[in-house]
Amino acid sequence: LRLPGLLHDAAASIGGTTTVLSMLFLGAALASVKLRALLEALSSITIIVLKMILMPLGAFFLLRWLIPSLALPIHALAPSVIAMQIAMPCQSVFAVLAQEYGGDADYAATVICITTAASLVTLPFIYTFMI
Repeated sequence: LRLPGLLHDAAASIGGTTTVLSMLFLGAALASVKLRALLEALSSITIIVLKMILMPLGAFFLLRWLIPSLALPIHALAPSVIAMQIAMPCQSVFAVLAQEYGGDADYAATVICITTAASLVTLPFIYTFMI
């Protein structure tokens, strides 16, 4: 769908504000949260271990075995790309959706912050298994 120039520019300007607005929302949600207590919580550690380490490695090794076994016409780099995508931190939209639908937006914002910080360690760790 092609929009006329003026409508396209207006839509692009509005679309460009989504990142800024989501970061403002995350900051406001994190301002009232005690990060130290949540960092020590078992759920935070479980999320990091399962979502950011075990699932990407499991997907990588499963796809690396499955693609040749089934003779699928998929590039050999696909398991690595999929594993790195799975290992990425939680998206910032989760906190906004939690707020919108009555969930715990503070916890969602904290998990986003924790997984983003943990990705500084977990992403290189996952990458080392793929080379």
